[in-house]
Amino acid sequence: MTITLSISEDKEVTLNDLRKAVRITVLESPNKRFYDFVKEQIELRKGSYAKDTVKTYYKYIRMLKRFAPNLTFSELTTNFVHRYVSWLRQRGLSHNTIAFHLKNLRTFSNWAIKEVKIKWQVSERVYLTIEEIKKIERAFEREPHNQVLRWTLFLIYTGLRYADIKRLRWKNVKENWIYVKQHKTGELVSIPISKKIRRVLPERGKDNDFVFPQITSNQVANRQLKRELRKLGITKNVTLHCLRHTFAITSIQLGIPIEVVSKLLGHTEIKTTQIYARIVDKTKEQYMRAWDNL
Repeated sequence: MTITLSISEDKEVTLNDLRKAVRITVLESPNKRFYDFVKEQIELRKGSYAKDTVKTYYKYIRMLKRFAPNLTFSELTTNFVHRYVSWLRQRGLSHNTIAFHLKNLRTFSNWAIKEVKIKWQVSERVYLTIEEIKKIERAFEREPHNQVLRWTLFLIYTGLRYADIKRLRWKNVKENWIYVKQHKTGELVSIPISKKIRRVLPERGKDNDFVFPQITSNQVANRQLKRELRKLGITKNVTLHCLRHTFAITSIQLGIPIEVVSKLLGHTEIKTTQIYARIVDKTKEQYMRAWDNL
């Protein structure tokens, strides 16, 4: 049996991955029952487990079975996990007890990852090409009062996340640097103000004023972004976070060392940034195949 698990990054599957996974699709035997597989694995491991451990596993399986009597691999989705948690809460289980149930669900799922042949399908990162960036730049030159194009280019040039540009105040912009304490990680990131960044910065306000007060919500901003890009003939499913991908990939294409790109993005581990380098390499490979047509 082959399972395709679509996730956002290359890494070992954790419970958090299960929550974030876009989908779990069983390519062969889609109706294979989850419990049959788990019981097989318990029996195989029985000799190396204490009796109490085996009893505990079966206890958690019984509870899961009450919620989903005929659970198959194809039903193991993010939505399933959320519904299971809600169901456990409705039965008055404590936070710690629910955590143990989820821990065991993760254990059972990891058995499938290790014991079954897995095909990893990493979600494709959408980003803008250099030519598409130039299109946006030319449009902004024609429409310098277009605030959507202004903050779009600012995000492309800085790689900031939505949460960080929304909270960005003028006191964070000091002469030649932008200082941001990342909302997601708490990491302090310092970004040199390039000529391109300076060109799209609005007129300076008071220290406590927001730099981009027009950005009110992620949903609205994404809608505005898509509308402006469609006007330029860019029909990709681009979101604000894709502009961060664009910054990372374009920076690597321009020859900026990956260690520097990692610092600018505020990544705590360089392996997170290396995902973008692999995308650049993959693009190079695709273009090199053009030689085969000579």
